[in-house]
Amino acid sequence: MSIPSIQPRALFGLHSKIIQNAHFVTDTEILYPAGAVLVLHDYSEKQQRYIKLMEKSVNTELITISPNR
Repeated sequence: MSIPSIQPRALFGLHSKIIQNAHFVTDTEILYPAGAVLVLHDYSEKQQRYIKLMEKSVNTELITISPNR
C-alpha cells in the first residue's frame, strides 16, 4: 500500500504565519485555519467542513489535535 501524496494547487485564506498550519486528522482529512474558521478538508471525498470560531476578530495562532482525535 502506497502512502498518499498531496500537492496543493491553491490554498485560499490559509494563515501562512502559523508554523505547521496544516495537520492530518485522519488518513484523508486535513485541518487548517482559513480566515475566521478552521477547515476540515477530506480530499478523497472532495468535501469540506468548517468549524466557526467564537469571535471573528480572534486570530488563530495555535492548533492542538488530540492523539485519539
